[in-house]
Amino acid sequence: KPQRMLPLHTANAIKESIATAFSLGIVQKQKLRDCIMNAYEEQGIDKSDPSTWNIPAPTLANVCGVYLNDDEVKQDSLYAAMDNLNQFEIFEPDATKTKTLFDLLDGVAVINLSGYDQDIQNLVVAITLDQFYSQMQKSGHSAIQENMRELTKMVLVDEADNFLIQNFQAIRRILKEGREFGVGTILSTQFLNHFSTSDNEYSKYILSWIVHRVSEISQKEISALFGMQSKDRSNEQISEIMKLAKHHSVVNLADNQVKLMRDEAFFE
Repeated sequence: KPQRMLPLHTANAIKESIATAFSLGIVQKQKLRDCIMNAYEEQGIDKSDPSTWNIPAPTLANVCGVYLNDDEVKQDSLYAAMDNLNQFEIFEPDATKTKTLFDLLDGVAVINLSGYDQDIQNLVVAITLDQFYSQMQKSGHSAIQENMRELTKMVLVDEADNFLIQNFQAIRRILKEGREFGVGTILSTQFLNHFSTSDNEYSKYILSWIVHRVSEISQKEISALFGMQSKDRSNEQISEIMKLAKHHSVVNLADNQVKLMRDEAFFE
């Protein structure tokens, strides 16, 4: 059974992603949602009538057109965001040529974002993760056999600090709920304090840690990773981590049993 007011829920999700990526205010967010809903209406889609939902949905190009054709458009950060999206043509403007994210991810798909502004990169990642979360839920729970759960997808976020600090809702939701859908997440970053932001403590959703040599590490971070220990033992672990050889790591696989591991190097 389709979700009630589905176009409105979609509009809200897209609005939040764009607003977070471009740091939009409350009034701008409302204006953006109005533009998205107007774009739906121009396509002949009624938020209250599921029989119209099979009509190809508007693209961001349509939304940009609605916004930029408004006689009362203001030269503010929302204008800059919509103009950027329109000028760079980041997303497919023809709805008939689009495909679902899960179809796109059949095999290896590379989205090259080099050369784009940080806010554009953040937006692409945010919308991709939003769509992944939505389709993850629709795909249903993964199979369980004895004490093992089927692994269906893995999400790898490299240089994760760039996106964790943005506090995108989708990353937290995938971390929090992904296990029951068979979705694992790998977050790779340079420092342990990147997992804590003003709005989120991502470390509480992470059960397994692989720590290579880092130049900065605190006793608080050691306690969060490996459980409460004596001050002397924590200092020993800090020293061990800061002296790790190349291709070696300290591992905690959710049982607070710290192990030294020799990693397989890429050339092997």
